[in-house]
Amino acid sequence: MAYQDSITAVGGGSIAQADDQQLLRWNPFLREIDQLCQVSLLLLLATGFFALAGTGKLDLFSIILVSSALVARGITLLMRREWRIPVRWTTYLGLLYVLAYGVDLLLVSRGFVAASIHLLLFALVIKLFSVERYRDLLYLAMLAFMEILAAAMLTVETGFLTAFAMFVLVAIGSFICLEIRRSAAISARTGLCDITPGPHFRALYRALMGITIAQAAGIALLGTLIFFVLPRLSSGYLSQLSQQNDLMTGFGDRVSLGQIGRIQQSSAVVMHVKFDGLRPSELRLRGATLTGFDGQNWMATPHVALVGVRVSQTFQFPTPSSAATPEVRNFAVGRGARLVQYRVILEPLGSNILFVIPTPRALFGNLRQVYENFDQSVESLDRDRLLSNYSGVSDISLPYPDDLKKVRGEIPSAMPKRYLELPPNLDPRIAKLADETMRNQPSVYEKAEALERYLSTSFAYTLELPSEHHADPIAHFLFERKRGHCEYFASSMAVMLRAVGIPSRIITGFRGGEFNDLTGSYIIRARDAHAWVEAYIPNRGWLAFDPTPAGDALPTRWSKLQLYLDAASEFWRDWVVNYDFSHQRMLTVTTLTRSRQIGDRLRQMLAGVYPRMLGVARKVIRSVYRHPRLYQAAGLAFIALLICLTLGGQFTRWVNRRVLVAQPTRSPKHAATVLYEKMMRTTRRSGWPRAPNQTPEEFAGIIGHAGLRAAVEKFTTHYERARYADSASDAALLPELLRQVEAATRQSR
Repeated sequence: MAYQDSITAVGGGSIAQADDQQLLRWNPFLREIDQLCQVSLLLLLATGFFALAGTGKLDLFSIILVSSALVARGITLLMRREWRIPVRWTTYLGLLYVLAYGVDLLLVSRGFVAASIHLLLFALVIKLFSVERYRDLLYLAMLAFMEILAAAMLTVETGFLTAFAMFVLVAIGSFICLEIRRSAAISARTGLCDITPGPHFRALYRALMGITIAQAAGIALLGTLIFFVLPRLSSGYLSQLSQQNDLMTGFGDRVSLGQIGRIQQSSAVVMHVKFDGLRPSELRLRGATLTGFDGQNWMATPHVALVGVRVSQTFQFPTPSSAATPEVRNFAVGRGARLVQYRVILEPLGSNILFVIPTPRALFGNLRQVYENFDQSVESLDRDRLLSNYSGVSDISLPYPDDLKKVRGEIPSAMPKRYLELPPNLDPRIAKLADETMRNQPSVYEKAEALERYLSTSFAYTLELPSEHHADPIAHFLFERKRGHCEYFASSMAVMLRAVGIPSRIITGFRGGEFNDLTGSYIIRARDAHAWVEAYIPNRGWLAFDPTPAGDALPTRWSKLQLYLDAASEFWRDWVVNYDFSHQRMLTVTTLTRSRQIGDRLRQMLAGVYPRMLGVARKVIRSVYRHPRLYQAAGLAFIALLICLTLGGQFTRWVNRRVLVAQPTRSPKHAATVLYEKMMRTTRRSGWPRAPNQTPEEFAGIIGHAGLRAAVEKFTTHYERARYADSASDAALLPELLRQVEAATRQSR
């Protein structure tokens, strides 16, 4: 072969010793397959990078760098030009990045995951322009897989599902191309592959696309079946690699003034809350309880945790009537309980706080270690996995204001001092303002209500954070700026209540949300984060007050499309990311119940249909007895119709063949095919069958009888002209030539 001699001449060795570049240079088939392989791998890398960039966790510089490298590589492949980084440069760059990785880990990214992703992207860019051998293509495939793995570590959003589906589709095609390329290289080295690219490559591309789509569909079907059937014994989503975020710090044990305001700048979805039956008039989710205040930061004071009673997977809260519940831990509730059942589906917050609707009575779910501390904050102690979903029951009843106004009494002596502690160096104007605002109010409830009303009507709400740091931000808010967000309102009220001797504490959580009527769930976003106050009412318990004026939560009207997208995201979170054994049990029970219902309806339908069918059958039998000849004729006509439908196609083909044999000039190609088949049947009966791999000329040459061979050769000559040149004159001769073959056949016996 030509390319064998060329390799030997240029490389100075045999084909088996030739490297990949020599084989690509002299084997056009292998060169075409290698081009297809590199294009498919580039698409695979681009799909993986799309998934990684879609997480929103990638910095702008990395996005620009890798996108530029992918585009540049695509241009070189499109123009069929190669530009490679020399091997020596790749070695130097790799050694240099060892130092850069340490700097990135300790000073720039300050996180193992982010620094490792930067390392992955650096290796991708370098390897993209240093492909020389087959193993380099495998390295690129491995880097693409690591991209999709990194994206899976950083997000569980529905966008990842789309990117992953694209990745699987492209990956199947890429791996098929890699295998074709490997086999073609082996064949080229043995000298068995010397195919010139041509029109047959289009068929190869179509077959490759069809196989890829079929395999992707099969993988999706089988993967879905395995996903929903495989037993789930635990849950969690790469919780050990979860990254710190604003939500985690905003609901931690220490919150600085302004952190909640920064959270409220985001519109990201945080959770979905779904109610079963009764819903509260205003949705409020209680999170962390903060008691200590140093003038700048609110802190959860360390104290002994009180572990709640747990039955199976249920966490029960002590009720106010329980003898084991201290009076100072009671919530102020109404005379008659109003219980609501709800379910919380969380996005990955990076926090183990359980957000509950006041006043909580029980929590349900896959809860391993849950406790309620003395300040009534609820938290999961299972650090090995993040919270995903749980259900709860709460009492949303509230005492009547008139009853609270009549309440008199002293603060219990057992009340912890931390609920009355004031920050050091408190501006004296704050205590004076508190005394003036609440001086004429006779009860504790009326004092707190008056202060709540004063703050909500005398100050303005804004999400704009102070531009300068102040030594006493509360005093600056009350006497100078006079506008702020929920943290400043709640902190001011809590401090002023303590200044007049009323125990108070700060609660961080969420308020409001938008109801999605498509799913029946409330959409809770980051901008619904909120802070409010709980004040202690003697002989009643802790009661919530919210001094923040209207405007804290500004819901926007979502379009129907956005609501559909949110519904899809909620389904993805609930039935894919958080899919566990409880979901499997629910799905099994629902499937069995629906199947039983369908079976019952089917039996009821058949029970009603059967008497009607029986009545129709009786009428037909009576009619047959009355008109037997009519039904006999109808039966014969039906049988004749079946025979015509069954044999009609064969009869039509038989007629057409007879017409073609009688008038071959009407369609020379088809007539030649029909007559050649008749000729082969004739020779087969004489002991000369044609093998499937024989051409007409080869078949004619193997016939041993001289007369029959001459007749067949003559028939074959005119057959090929009629069949491939559409010659009517040659087709007209074929019937007579067929008769000559039949005569020669009789003579050869």
